[in-house]
Amino acid sequence: MFIEAFENYLLQEKRYSEHTAKAYTKDVYAFFLYLETTYQLDQPEEVTTPLVRSWLASLVEAGRSATTVNRKLSALKTYFKFLSKTQRLSPPNPVQNLTALKQPQKLPQFIDVAHIQNFLFAETNNDFAAQRDKLIVAILYSTGVRRAELIDLKESDVDFENEQIKVLGKGNKERIIPIGNELKKSIKNFIFSKMEKFGSVHSDALIVTDKGKKMYPGFVYKKVKAVISSISTLSKQSPHVLRHSFATHLINNGADLMTIKELLGHSSLQSTQVYTHNSIERLKEVYKSTHPAQRKKGE
Repeated sequence: MFIEAFENYLLQEKRYSEHTAKAYTKDVYAFFLYLETTYQLDQPEEVTTPLVRSWLASLVEAGRSATTVNRKLSALKTYFKFLSKTQRLSPPNPVQNLTALKQPQKLPQFIDVAHIQNFLFAETNNDFAAQRDKLIVAILYSTGVRRAELIDLKESDVDFENEQIKVLGKGNKERIIPIGNELKKSIKNFIFSKMEKFGSVHSDALIVTDKGKKMYPGFVYKKVKAVISSISTLSKQSPHVLRHSFATHLINNGADLMTIKELLGHSSLQSTQVYTHNSIERLKEVYKSTHPAQRKKGE
């Protein structure tokens, strides 16, 4: 089944996060386990479109959400594309023409501007960990980078003179993101604190753990969750909320979709358009609360 080779392909060539790569390989393994158990088949060349449909139907019957089923289909699509690309499988591709299930669109959650600004501009003690945790949030919110991109940032990726950072995103696509003066000062101060604490023996990563090592996904999640829970009542408290907040606040202040698309590193405009829905919902709320026709007499 070439599962190990597939995982290496996701990590090294596609530059997927370790979490995503493991989830995709687990999904592919689950599919072949289903084939073997149900149809006594275990080879990629034996897979047909009806067999894949059968597996997806079994997932729906088991109560799996459309989001989960679509992720598993995406994993299979990526897997069979990998097999074709590496000439491990000849056409036809059994999943090429399968479409994702329709699902209700959930609007991205975002933090109120005042809440995030109060946190970022509040006085912070000079403790290394406090500086580091605040910088994690500041970079995620001010640049919209993904968690994996933040983890991979190096000091050399920061161009202080031109006030910008270089980010290597999905598919090894490089993009340049501007940074403001406040974030630039925060990064400089943290680098100085890092040198004071670890000297020259720390990791070349821009932001490091308490031991001077490169951060990992769970570490970033924990730090961000602690901050969001302290400044907001949002049910979702992941690093991606800060990415959503970055994009939503930009569009609410007049930024165009193409600019936001480039800053986020989206491959298609469709991924970016979801933020227009947040903007529309905000306009509706303002209209309902301010237009005379929407208020009862005497209010």
